[in-house]
Amino acid sequence: MNELTAEVAKLRDGSEVRDANAKSKKAEADLEAASSALREANSKMAEIEKTFATLTEENNRLKARSREIGSGSTPDHRPL
Repeated sequence: MNELTAEVAKLRDGSEVRDANAKSKKAEADLEAASSALREANSKMAEIEKTFATLTEENNRLKARSREIGSGSTPDHRPL
């Protein structure tokens, strides 16, 4: 009977509901923070991918130019 009385007291004072509500709000805030961090990381990743593509294109251009010049290359000057 004491357990039942204690359970009724908890329900009456609403502490479990307040605790659950506080945990829910914290979880929502944590989720929003994680979402924001993910958006920022995705934005940075897009910038990095764009830079990588630009550098890859430049590297390929330089290799092609080096091959064109390299047909008459010396041992000290080898194509990339």
